[in-house]
Amino acid sequence: MNKKIIMPIALLTLVCLGVFVSAVQKEMDFPGTTITGEFVQQNMQFGKGWNLVQGILNPEWIQTNSDSIKAIYAFNPTTDEYVRFYPEPENDKIGETNFAWSTWGRFGALWVYSEKDFNSNYWKFENFPLAQTPLFSGWNFIGITSDMLDKSLGSIRGSCDIQKYAYWDNDYQRWETSTPETLADQMPAGANIGWYDIVMFEQFQLGEGILFKVSSDCTLGASGSSNVPELPNIPN
Repeated sequence: MNKKIIMPIALLTLVCLGVFVSAVQKEMDFPGTTITGEFVQQNMQFGKGWNLVQGILNPEWIQTNSDSIKAIYAFNPTTDEYVRFYPEPENDKIGETNFAWSTWGRFGALWVYSEKDFNSNYWKFENFPLAQTPLFSGWNFIGITSDMLDKSLGSIRGSCDIQKYAYWDNDYQRWETSTPETLADQMPAGANIGWYDIVMFEQFQLGEGILFKVSSDCTLGASGSSNVPELPNIPN
């Protein structure tokens, strides 16, 4: 059954490659659903092979070379299984479940397989508020948004106990995985910082995906510093 979802209308301005882009109200399709809501354009360098990209639920959302896309898969964090969105979408796992893919697509990242290298803009949902981004116990595929840029993982982890994180290397088609133990070796001797504080999100990562493994359900957002508190000031 084809369902139509009306998303709240909001205006979002984000920085994409140094250019301010306003959200546009559009009607977009993904398996079993038509969504009317606010969308923005994101530029992405797609590599030959697997790419981890925020919010592409339909290859038609890619504005050029969409015929080069051969597969799109999402990871459902509540069932710990992959769900095929393209080709031959698994509608029983998309439209016939209680999982809100239209909400998850605003902050989640999906596997997109391309048969060649190319650069293109694509349409994606407006950014989801970082402070309302839910993570589920276990692994979560999350898109890197403008709200994360130039911030450390420690400053955006909110209530989450992040046990591991993993980043997909498109060039080598392999995972780069880190844990508190492996990152501890990278911290300067005597540094008064936690491992969360050396993981930074940069402009070139915008729109790409990252994996977080958390110990329990939680929410991202602003969090206190992981540094040891500084000494108090001496009164005059």
